[in-house]
Amino acid sequence: MSGYDEWEEWGDWDDGAGWLGALAPLRADVLSGDLRLFYLLWLGALERGELEDDETEPLPGIEPLTGALEALAAGDPHVATEVRSRVRKIVALAPGETYTKRRTVADLRSRAAARCATREAIKAERRETERQRRHEEAEEARRL
Repeated sequence: MSGYDEWEEWGDWDDGAGWLGALAPLRADVLSGDLRLFYLLWLGALERGELEDDETEPLPGIEPLTGALEALAAGDPHVATEVRSRVRKIVALAPGETYTKRRTVADLRSRAAARCATREAIKAERRETERQRRHEEAEEARRL
């Protein structure tokens, strides 16, 4: 393969000029001691299943997100809102709980699963209520 052919193969390569500037505020945050960037990256690894259950979270929470963290997490403000919402659900404190102890991956997964189960139970209850309502309407229509 000639040098020209290799260049053609890499012709779509992104040199980062369009997004590299967005990383500068993150660098500044890290240099000033704000390590929440690493927590956000850790949460990404957690979501991808790359962490063992006994690993602990690197920081006791991530809130509030800065504009730079939002941009890294999602890029789009609507997606950033969703990311913040999901992060809050994963790392939210239970009533009376404080951030004195860092949680493990297993703790976070367990909390997320419990919240998911609760949401699913609520959805199932709504479906059942709707099914009963339709059944009652059908019975009423049949009586008429």
